[in-house]
Amino acid sequence: MRTLFTLSAFALVLGIGSGYAAPSPTPSPEPTALPILHPDVLRRFEPIGKPVDHTSVKDQGNVGFCWSYSSTGRIESEFLRKTGKALDLSEEYIGFFHIYDQILAFAPTYFTTFEKKPGKSGFGAGLIIYFFFHPGEGAPDLTLANTLIDKYGIVPESAFNYKIHGGFFQKSVEGRVRRFINQVLRDPVRNREFRETNVDGTLSSRPNPGKILTALAKIYTLESEFDAKPAPGALCNSCRLLNAIQGFTFAGTTYTPKSFAKNYLGFKASDYEQITVTEKNQAEVLTRLGAALDAGQPAEIGITLFNGYDVAHKTSGVFAPESCGKTAVCEAAGGHALLVVNRTMDPRTRALNGIVVRNSWGTEFGRDADGDRSATKGYDIVTIDYLNELFSKAKVEANESREWSLLLKKTP
Repeated sequence: MRTLFTLSAFALVLGIGSGYAAPSPTPSPEPTALPILHPDVLRRFEPIGKPVDHTSVKDQGNVGFCWSYSSTGRIESEFLRKTGKALDLSEEYIGFFHIYDQILAFAPTYFTTFEKKPGKSGFGAGLIIYFFFHPGEGAPDLTLANTLIDKYGIVPESAFNYKIHGGFFQKSVEGRVRRFINQVLRDPVRNREFRETNVDGTLSSRPNPGKILTALAKIYTLESEFDAKPAPGALCNSCRLLNAIQGFTFAGTTYTPKSFAKNYLGFKASDYEQITVTEKNQAEVLTRLGAALDAGQPAEIGITLFNGYDVAHKTSGVFAPESCGKTAVCEAAGGHALLVVNRTMDPRTRALNGIVVRNSWGTEFGRDADGDRSATKGYDIVTIDYLNELFSKAKVEANESREWSLLLKKTP
């Protein structure tokens, strides 16, 4: 493995004594000694056992679908452990149905609002868009993907491989929802077109699910706007999504998204439970996490990120209290969901000091699945004292929940 720095080199730079009296030669670096992540703190990490079987690191882009990536990672990992076969599931399929679910829930309110004020969104409608269409923002609900898969199934990337990357040239998820509302629900003619009718023939406030689904699929995939046009004879992205929903062929067998989840993956949402971790039960939950990893079972973690987490990922691959620098207060920067694949301990004390997570931010930065610095990247270490900081009223300014979450397979 490629190590960027050695402990002895850092000792020279920082003026830290090596522990040997002069003129003894400089000692060789200890195998477990890894780079420090902050000049004031020296940390060492040693993996506890081997990482659980899991699929490769993915990149969610500038879109808040971390919860979808952590969940597909867990399902792929379980499938790999049981069958020895690697599988690539579609995160954007799950994200699509999260938006679809919310639009169906809020459509009656929009229908009524825009019927009275056709063509005008109003301040209230804008607030609904802002607050309810930010998937994964805040403390992630790790059961969200499970609920959606139970309801709408799931598909492999081969059936729907569209990727949202957000950013300047692609509309964000929120932008796509706003576009749907502006084009469909605010338009007086289409407003009526997308509503059901009552038995007596009068217009209902209930949305027509099929029409909503088709229209949203086109806007969700931007239907050639900014995207490369499909090759001659190839299906458009919304066509592929709608076809996948109807059914697809995988490994020589035809499935619907729900039959694929049930029959091919053997997926059951009821097999898993989300645990809210507090200062009181953290030690117990970490013990249970260790038992699951030892049994080869992955887990998902939902944490509050402090400001500076992106810098920590790029420089050290370690989320620790000092990730936000020397400031007395760490402001929360939002929630993040990740796949847990391993644990680390301090080789000097043999005490648990971190958990290794497979991130969904690509492979350019971070560490490897052992928590080491190597050419294989995309993983990070979340230190135990980072988790402890989530309970600190004095240190954390904007984390009102003061907790973190873990999703595990239920014990028999």
